[in-house]
Amino acid sequence: PVQLAAIAAFLQAKSQPLELMQPVEGYEPNAERGKELFARRGCLACHSHGDEAFEGSTATFGPNLSKVHEKIKPGEEGFHWLYTWVRDPMRHHPRTKMPDLFLEPEGEGDNYVDPAADIAAFLLVGGSREFPAISVNEGVLDELFELFALKALSQARYEQMLQGRA
Repeated sequence: PVQLAAIAAFLQAKSQPLELMQPVEGYEPNAERGKELFARRGCLACHSHGDEAFEGSTATFGPNLSKVHEKIKPGEEGFHWLYTWVRDPMRHHPRTKMPDLFLEPEGEGDNYVDPAADIAAFLLVGGSREFPAISVNEGVLDELFELFALKALSQARYEQMLQGRA
């Protein structure tokens, strides 16, 4: 748990803020339409999914998205994160291999459709998984730090560092 907490803290510290996108207010994403769009808009060219409708799909260029819903934060924040990823992958990472599939909303009134929102809704069917909170024992963290520091530094250099003379 201490190592996981350290990795999470490192990644959080190195991350840049991300402005999440969201569908227009009042739009109700349709998971069934999202499933159809997932197949028609090219997602299956790179990704596989365990839904029986996609049986035989063996794409492996991108990750299998069957259980992505278990890894996303519950609620609106998780939906908006996934929506942003599907709608504008380069917003998350400028060198992503995921192409922009041009999933801009289209139509008007009752014919208005937001493909990215519908695909995100489909991928989130099944709900999020609860992960236990990680508690960090400071003594264990200090031991872990010492273990790794002494692999890189001599004992004398390590002690100098602790005394602030490094």
